[in-house]
Amino acid sequence: MIPVPAVFATVATLVSHWFEYPHIDPVAIHLFGSFGIRWYGLSYVIGALLVYLQLQSRRSRARTGISVEQAQEFVVYAMLGVIIGGRIFFLIADLLTPLPAGGHTINYYLSNPVEIIAIWHGGMAFHGGLIGAIAGIVLFARRARTPILPLLDETSLWIPLAIALTRIANFINAELPGRVTDSPLGMQFPNMTDYRYPSVLFEAAGMLVLVLPVLWLMHARGDRWRPGSIFWAFIAGYGLVRTVVEFYREPGIVFLGLTGAQYLTIAMLVLGIVMIVRSQRQGVAAAAFILACLTSAGALFGCSSFTGVRHTLTCGDKIDARAYQSAVDECTAALAANPNDSVAYNDRCLASYELGRLPDALKDCNAAVRLDPSFAMAYSNRCLVLDKQGDFAGAVSDCAKAVKLDTALGGAHSNLCLARNDAGDYAGAIDECTAALKIKPNDAKALNNRCLARENLGAYRAALADCTSAIAIDGSLAMAYSNRCLVRRDLKDLKGAIQDCTRAIVFDPNESIALNNRCLARNDAGDYQGAIADCTQAIKIAPREAIAYSNRCLALGNLKQYSQAVADCTQAVTVDPKEAFGYYNRGFFRAQLNQRDAAIADFKKAAALFQARHDRTDYQDAQSRIKELSI
Repeated sequence: MIPVPAVFATVATLVSHWFEYPHIDPVAIHLFGSFGIRWYGLSYVIGALLVYLQLQSRRSRARTGISVEQAQEFVVYAMLGVIIGGRIFFLIADLLTPLPAGGHTINYYLSNPVEIIAIWHGGMAFHGGLIGAIAGIVLFARRARTPILPLLDETSLWIPLAIALTRIANFINAELPGRVTDSPLGMQFPNMTDYRYPSVLFEAAGMLVLVLPVLWLMHARGDRWRPGSIFWAFIAGYGLVRTVVEFYREPGIVFLGLTGAQYLTIAMLVLGIVMIVRSQRQGVAAAAFILACLTSAGALFGCSSFTGVRHTLTCGDKIDARAYQSAVDECTAALAANPNDSVAYNDRCLASYELGRLPDALKDCNAAVRLDPSFAMAYSNRCLVLDKQGDFAGAVSDCAKAVKLDTALGGAHSNLCLARNDAGDYAGAIDECTAALKIKPNDAKALNNRCLARENLGAYRAALADCTSAIAIDGSLAMAYSNRCLVRRDLKDLKGAIQDCTRAIVFDPNESIALNNRCLARNDAGDYQGAIADCTQAIKIAPREAIAYSNRCLALGNLKQYSQAVADCTQAVTVDPKEAFGYYNRGFFRAQLNQRDAAIADFKKAAALFQARHDRTDYQDAQSRIKELSI
């Protein structure tokens, strides 16, 4: 037998035992006869309920991307995994445990087959329950097409409390008594003549005092930890607590001075620490792949079956790192392994969108939606693509569907904000961005989109505050600098506007909108040649972007190159017949060329477009021009 650490060695023979075993009824609620609800079963129910309440909360759903209904389904998968895995591993351990130490032979179970499933007597192995639960979660995540690691993070938060409750229930059942001791902490368990450590209570205390607070502290500072870190912290924390508790627990299998459980828990401690460091340094894909291989599903099918999952997760990591071409390559590899992987189609859609490959992006988002009509994120991303293509009605429809499918999907609210803004519904856009910020207060993109909507409404100070907040959260968000450039131009801070647009271009040299906005700011500052250079560069990057032609038209007009200005504005309205400023600017410069009737026609067209998008100020300005020319 392994020597027990002599915590109270100097007083063990001098001090009487402090506690008596309380003899609590193992049945919490008696229903009829010998049937009732036991504390042990109740601990599992409470644990499952806590996990469900966590997952169905708005913030948790924003992190995991699952709906309330999916949270219910998740609990079923996880609990089945816990029960099946926990029982199988218990039976294996029981058969390997020597008879004098309380083990049983295979003949015992063959003679008493009901005992194989008699979980109401206790008999669940933690390590088997953990592996079974992870296997269930992996299967659920693949079916729901949602990332695995955020699910594990959110689930892990309440598992220490659930374990503590289960260990207290073990104590009530007089199960798993510790080693014989003369320590004052020893208790005389039922049907035993000697005093033993209440080792299960030590484990419960370790879970509540050490592991639970650490996990919630990490959760509160979630912006500092990569997905999966909380789960791996739980693995490491449990490994530490259980390794120590095993010194006080009656051993089963012993090898080279350590119990069988200690080999597993030491491995958990090391693995947890290594994976936290690895996920922080190198991303989550490798962590998730190793996790999949450690599950019973991985043991059954082999790690090679998870190759597609690994590529899909790596694709997501590359998107987070803004390595969009690498993301496309990883998602393509994932689809080669699994042509029906809607998550890979969705992620490749987003990466292609960021690369400006809109037809490819639309094709991939369409495939994702076709494979999974309830995939909210796919509708949200297709909304972005359609918005970029100028199909604002289609974009609003897709984002609205995404929000309907999952009201807690903050990105869908943010994208709907952008689509409504481009469609001219600025008040609706602000409402959607505000909804996104309630779900995720530090959502830089939502703040940036609300900044743009407020700018369009003329609320320049509020817009400036939103863009500044977005930059404070994500200092490399080029679009936020670009939009703040636009707001500062509205506030006549031309120097600040040009500086912000320049920062945006430094972060993203292909950000054509920033070039357009700097073109406008330079035009207002009287630097017409600089403005023309910026707009020309924007046109090279995005030749189908009408606003660039319209803005260069304005700069050329200020240089009194009216014919060239009219040509550029004509190109603007040819590329986009709804480019109101293209008609407005062309009307102004046609008037300079004494083309009065053509100018009036342009101002009327501009006025109609301004009115359609509820732009009251520019509408009134266009009407004034019409009156002036009609005299």
